[in-house]
Amino acid sequence: MRPAREILLEAYTAHGGDNRGVPQDVEEAIRWFRRAAEQGDAAAQALLGDGSAQFNIGLMYAFGRGVQQDHYEAVRWYRRAAEQGFADAQLSLGVSYDQGQGVPQDCAEAVRWYRRAAEQGLADAQYNLPAAFDDAADLLITSPPYPNRMSYIRELRPYMYWLGFLEDKRQAGELDWLAIGGTWGVATSRAASWKKADDVFFPDYFASMLRRIEDTAASSGRVLSRYVGKYFEDVWRHVHAAMRTMRRGAEMHYVVGNSKFYDVLVPTERIYGDMLLEAGARSVRIDALRKRNSKKELVEFDVVARR
Repeated sequence: MRPAREILLEAYTAHGGDNRGVPQDVEEAIRWFRRAAEQGDAAAQALLGDGSAQFNIGLMYAFGRGVQQDHYEAVRWYRRAAEQGFADAQLSLGVSYDQGQGVPQDCAEAVRWYRRAAEQGLADAQYNLPAAFDDAADLLITSPPYPNRMSYIRELRPYMYWLGFLEDKRQAGELDWLAIGGTWGVATSRAASWKKADDVFFPDYFASMLRRIEDTAASSGRVLSRYVGKYFEDVWRHVHAAMRTMRRGAEMHYVVGNSKFYDVLVPTERIYGDMLLEAGARSVRIDALRKRNSKKELVEFDVVARR
């Protein structure tokens, strides 16, 4: 019979690496490992005291991989690893408290463990943390500028001057560049040289759409394609940030219209929906509200996401 240490090490390696699965006697191996550790076996003590190993054993119990699924036991192993500072275990322990799985639901404990994982730079914990607070938002309703080169800043300049928000023309251009869909003044020249940032998500069909826009007109197609790219880069940054302020189960409504550049239809509603899903929405529904003008393909939509 193979030593329990070898069986558990093989199970641990398979679970974390080559996806071969784990043997069915992992639970028995863990029991023997505990017994060996209690009797002073250095190797057993080292493995059972390792945060990564403890976390992975917790995952085995959480998902029933090689052992009988047991959320209470999973939490025990998560806690051992979390108390040693293992960030992934801290996140999983926070989720357990957040969802009341294996422990009584406790928002304060969820926040405490999310925060400890977030302080180590774990992105998922940073994402979960705002949603666990009592003051997270339940509902968001907004209608951002459409990708149609209409500049809200330009149209509202007189009012912004009168109210003291602007002092000169250049300030208006700078503000327009910061706004979603900015396309006036300095924003136009900057859009011409725009390049996608590495941390921005675009759906897989997005690049070919931009190429079609660019190819439709020799003089302005290039600028228009970059304008559309910059518009949706701004949308992604907004969606990604907004999602982090919403509590779980919250509803988000984006009233937006699609656009057409020459013969290329920009499916604004679909792109918003894909971005919301990528940012963490559990579901997205797209409802057509009304036709925008005499062009039958131009429609206003309500893109509804649930956190």
